Amino acid sequence: MQDLDVRKVKKNIKALEKLENDSLLEPELAHKLALIECCGWVEEKMHCMMLDYIDKKVSNIVLREKVKDSIKNTNYGFRYTDFKDKLVATLGETEVIRIESFVKRYKDSYFDFEHFKHILSELKKKRDECAHTYARIGASTGFGFTQIEEKLNYVNKGLNIFQNFVRRR
Repeated sequence: MQDLDVRKVKKNIKALEKLENDSLLEPELAHKLALIECCGWVEEKMHCMMLDYIDKKVSNIVLREKVKDSIKNTNYGFRYTDFKDKLVATLGETEVIRIESFVKRYKDSYFDFEHFKHILSELKKKRDECAHTYARIGASTGFGFTQIEEKLNYVNKGLNIFQNFVRRR
């Protein structure tokens, strides 16, 4: 399974921004869809990370498909706790603790593990608000295009760090 290219979702967000700027789409609808696109990509990225690992590590085809189905069936959230549960189901508790200890100490002035977890929760909360209501013209969705892209970039950086550790296993 191949990585999801973050540039594709950014392209979708830019297209929505252009539609809004050209007055072809109401701002509330454009922002709502941009947020849902961003969050959908995050869920898929998390999902792909697990499925890729399973494809590489499980040689028994029947077992591989059962494990993958199990992961797919738990793909209903993307807060860090949801992500961690999927990691534990895939890698085991000990491996996840080891990975988290590395990520917490990760030497990068542009990435903070606690901030990563906060952004995931923030995106999940806003996504749920958008996904479970209809767009009310004149009401704010909470995030503009720039904020969505900034959050997407940060989450992508964090997921790439995790993905590097998972691939080493």
